[in-house]
Amino acid sequence: MNTFQLWSAIDRLNKEELTQLLTSCFSRSLSNPTLVEPASELRQAAVLIPFIIDDGKINILLTKRSLNLPSHQGQVCFPGGKVDLSDRSTTETALRETFEEIGIAREDIRPIGALLPLPTVSQFNIHPIIGLISRKAHYNLSTSEVEQVFELPLLQLLNPDALKKEKIIRWQKEHTIHVIAYNGFYIWGATASLLVQLRELILSNASFAELATLPR
Repeated sequence: MNTFQLWSAIDRLNKEELTQLLTSCFSRSLSNPTLVEPASELRQAAVLIPFIIDDGKINILLTKRSLNLPSHQGQVCFPGGKVDLSDRSTTETALRETFEEIGIAREDIRPIGALLPLPTVSQFNIHPIIGLISRKAHYNLSTSEVEQVFELPLLQLLNPDALKKEKIIRWQKEHTIHVIAYNGFYIWGATASLLVQLRELILSNASFAELATLPR
């Protein structure tokens, strides 16, 4: 896919057209009656992958974790957390955690789909929920959990040069991980893996592929 032509085409679309384009990528059902897989020993969690759409722009909202947290200090991640027994679905978990961490109300989030669950080396099974967030949404960061929020342009993610691979040692084993660097932020681990899955889904989508072939 020609990402330069895609950038040029997206730049000419208005907010409504971009919303329709993005929504067309995610037809997977959000229904999730079974939160915990009986055969799985992994702890269940959910995150929200929030998109913000303006005329000519699609951005992905990310958070940087507080340095005061007991684990994963200062890492870039999506808002989310463990599934509570009171949560009726992983979508509810993602929306609840988003409000608790960055203060965005549920009415300002429109869930439009989900990615495949991601098992992690830390023994979590992450359910990624994709949602659209209003540009007018009010932020109220829980500073004990979140240091700051920032937006990653979708076209930056689709840029072939943006994605790198590195090797790390975890639990005495070598792992190859995806890494994305943007504006001083270093994105890796589960967050980068989810972004790669998202990237592959969009690049394989017929609507985006057709857009990339349109004349400038």
